[in-house]
Amino acid sequence: MKQKGGYSLMKDSHIKAVHDDDLKSLLSSLGYYEKVRNGECQCHFCLQTISMNNLGAILPLNGKIAFLCDSADCLQKMIEV
Repeated sequence: MKQKGGYSLMKDSHIKAVHDDDLKSLLSSLGYYEKVRNGECQCHFCLQTISMNNLGAILPLNGKIAFLCDSADCLQKMIEV
């Protein structure tokens, strides 16, 4: 686990990807599908409302689930954390 800037980000040497067809199942298994569908989740960095169309990443952060939008700036910040 890497600590930086007050954030705790789990690091793994494997990149995990989910196909669009499986995203609903993943979000449901995490208990977030309805929240994303209802616009209740925000990008961790820019606070943009997360939707099924702009979801860029899901990651564990400080023991919780964090969402990132698909903007290049936010995805770059994820790499830098």
